[in-house]
Amino acid sequence: MEEGSVYHVFTKSIAGYKVFKNKGDYRRMVETIWYYTYERETKFSKVVDFKKENKGEPVVRIICYCIMPTHLHLVLEEKKEMGIPQFMSNILNSYARYFNLKYNRKGHL
Repeated sequence: MEEGSVYHVFTKSIAGYKVFKNKGDYRRMVETIWYYTYERETKFSKVVDFKKENKGEPVVRIICYCIMPTHLHLVLEEKKEMGIPQFMSNILNSYARYFNLKYNRKGHL
């Protein structure tokens, strides 16, 4: 991946599993996406005020996103070398932890 380049990135759940079940789940993913747009030393574990929390350098620029019940699409600009892989790892791991705790389950989504 090259800094300044734009990429369409998407991810799907395993076997079409519904991973966004209600408005709260969608909201959590949106908050997670915006939180990890910037470099972070700590993990996302609460609802945050993004205007106060946007510290650090952006790793990606979010051009647009679409969240569907079983998958999500993002159009991202790489702002830092390896920013998109770092960003995707952070949002997917964070959301999986949230989802598994909320729905009392274990494993990959």
